[in-house]
Amino acid sequence: METYVFGAGASAPYGAPIMGTFLGRAFAGWTLTPPDCTHFEQDLAIVAEAIDAHYGTNLLAAQQGGDYVAAATEVALGKINLEELLALADEDENNAVRKALERVIFNTIERNIQDGGNHNYYELLMSQLVKSGKDTCLISFNYDLLLDRALTNAARDATRTWSYGVPFHAGVEQLPSYHRDSTGPTIFLLKLHGSLNWGQCPRCKCLRLWAYKTYDNIFRQTWPNCTNCSGISSGFEPVLVAPTPAKLVPRALDDAWNASAKCLQRTKKLTVIGYSFPAFDRQSRVLFLKNFIIPHLFVNSRPKLAIVDRDPSTRKSIKSWFLPAVEESVEEYDSFENYCTTLQ
Repeated sequence: METYVFGAGASAPYGAPIMGTFLGRAFAGWTLTPPDCTHFEQDLAIVAEAIDAHYGTNLLAAQQGGDYVAAATEVALGKINLEELLALADEDENNAVRKALERVIFNTIERNIQDGGNHNYYELLMSQLVKSGKDTCLISFNYDLLLDRALTNAARDATRTWSYGVPFHAGVEQLPSYHRDSTGPTIFLLKLHGSLNWGQCPRCKCLRLWAYKTYDNIFRQTWPNCTNCSGISSGFEPVLVAPTPAKLVPRALDDAWNASAKCLQRTKKLTVIGYSFPAFDRQSRVLFLKNFIIPHLFVNSRPKLAIVDRDPSTRKSIKSWFLPAVEESVEEYDSFENYCTTLQ
């Protein structure tokens, strides 16, 4: 089996914001004169007030635009971790801030991503994987749907099936290539932090999928009651996991995490694209340590490792973390584009 790991850097060529630029992108309209208003200004204001309260900034004053934004505030946005704000909202049990953050995150991703164009890296990779016929595991820590779309398109006219590795009680019928038989999928797409188009019933905690609908069209509209729930539910909630030390993973995602562990145990080659295994995301690091790195320290046969990242220091750090559990000759690529040229 081959396993691929995708982080924010894999979607960056498509315009997706990485953590270091996320809040700057979210509040970009406030730096203009007159300000460029979004359809989620109220949520931005709630998030700005939370940032001011936690970090002593004066971001809320910037809502009037341009001249009200101090240069120091703009710099501060690049230093504040968005996912830490999610963790703080959870710790404070502040549902209003949590809901606002969810809407800001998903709408910022949707506003910035440019699907297609000159970037066809996901499409090329998925096409090659589908044609190869190999059992493949795709572990993604991204919320966006770029990889999902590429896999769906590549598998549309093929005989191979794929699965998210979690049970959906509605929605998968919209994906013709999705695994629904007893033979098992040949490709797993395991989104361990959730997805833009997944919803969870607040009553029974089961999952529902919407194929490529936007956040507002899912969570700001009334949908039929949960098909798994005998009572009346109050709509669906987003599935968004913040990669923090005290990460809260919904039980509905347990199957995906368990499937990731099994795939890593079988993996003969691991390719890491745009993901740095950050130290603060302990649960994700344990997943790889327990199921891939440590087991291979005690065997003669080592799996292969390929690293795709623009930052040489990040590549060096990842390589150091995995050695000597992998073959010494680690493949390194400084961009997704350069890596994809080796596939053609």
